[in-house]
Amino acid sequence: MLTLLAAAAAVKLAYSFPAGTSRTYDVAVIFDGYVPLFGGNQGKVEADLVVTAKGLAAAADGSPQVLSSLDDIHVLLDGNPLNVVTKESAVAFFPPTTISMTPLGETLKTNAPDSTLPVKLPGLDIKRFPDITYIPLQLPPDGAEVGKPYTFKRKFGDSDIDYTVTPTKVGDAGVDMDVALKQSYTVFETDGKDVTTERKDAASEVKTDWAGKGTATFDPNLGAFTAVRVDANAHSIVTDLTTKQQSTRDLKTTLTIKLRKD
Repeated sequence: MLTLLAAAAAVKLAYSFPAGTSRTYDVAVIFDGYVPLFGGNQGKVEADLVVTAKGLAAAADGSPQVLSSLDDIHVLLDGNPLNVVTKESAVAFFPPTTISMTPLGETLKTNAPDSTLPVKLPGLDIKRFPDITYIPLQLPPDGAEVGKPYTFKRKFGDSDIDYTVTPTKVGDAGVDMDVALKQSYTVFETDGKDVTTERKDAASEVKTDWAGKGTATFDPNLGAFTAVRVDANAHSIVTDLTTKQQSTRDLKTTLTIKLRKD
């Protein structure tokens, strides 16, 4: 029936996290290139995360609420375990978080902490952890229609990520989408290549342009994304604030999200 409707009109989609339900996601992130760890290094970081999203009772205004938690994390640096990153250390930055959201996937409220990560990576924001795990995309307000793109913005850090999403298949088994996204931002770094918000402490300015493409599959019956993959490239221009000399950095990122089957 959904397939027949899709041929005639856009199909309405909505997230659904009924109270008492629990969903587990496997999230894999690969950073390959200049990684801002230990003073900055060329290398490859592979992070595997397990995230659980639990539906809660609706908020006072009727908005759906979800509690998410980081249940496990393993990180490799150039193929070797990065033992300084543990579940306990990661949870300090990404504690269990409750959000209220719209059925289309826009976050209305969050109790995520206001702390700052010690590194700056594209598409990473403490307050946006749900947006890179269980609500990776906002859904089209006018419904999904094959070949009809829609756009939205989400603020990560101090700048927006611009999304363009185009449904490529609409059917009972799922809605497939092509995804394109981009972000530009500027940060200051100290002599030790740590990010700083204080201009007086900065040794360099780093301007980054980030763009990626990928695919996503949404299950309209479940009300959740079941699979997402995005490949992106970041190009940074680093300007020494004293000498004005410039250098460049490049970083490839791959994000994969999979919903575990019951």
